[in-house]
Parts: sequence; C-alpha cells; structure tokens
Amino acid sequence: NESDHPISILLVDDSHTIRAVYGEHLRNYGFDVFLAESLERGREVAKSVLPDMMLVDFILSDGRGDDLMRELLYLGPVPSTSSPRMPLSRSLCVALTQ
Repeated sequence: NESDHPISILLVDDSHTIRAVYGEHLRNYGFDVFLAESLERGREVAKSVLPDMMLVDFILSDGRGDDLMRELLYLGPVPSTSSPRMPLSRSLCVALTQ
C-alpha cells in the first residue's frame, strides 16, 4: 500500500546547519529525508532516489537551485510550488535561506 510509505524529501543546501536542523525536523514529522550539500550531489541523489518532494536552496556554492529543479523536472513528477506572485525561477525551488 503506497500510503504505508513515508513521503521522501530531498533537502539540498550548502549549509550544514540548515541540513541538520531541517532534516531532523522533517524526520520528526515522519518524512524520509535525503540530504545533499551541493547542486551536483543533489542531482545524483535525486536521480537515484526519485524523491516525492524537494526543498532546494536558491543559491548554492556550485550553482542555482532553480537550475537543478528545471533539469530534474524532466525525470518525472517532482512536486514544486507555484505562485502567481513569484517568477518562474523562484517558483521552481523552495528557498530555505534568504
């Protein structure tokens, strides 16, 4: 039964603190969390895990989170948020830090 499996979330952020705090918080709510510290590692994990959802920092040390989201949209349905008040590049990723 699909409902017996926790929702998987890939969290991509170059801040160790953000990954640790948000990762633990999401696990406490029952999510299956995968962490990546860079755009490249996020790409690798996403392709191997195919997460149900992704939380991606907008500015990473090796690129922009929206570039990763655009690329991964071709892998299959990964939910993303959309808002009429946000430009497309911002609506494709969830920025955890400003």
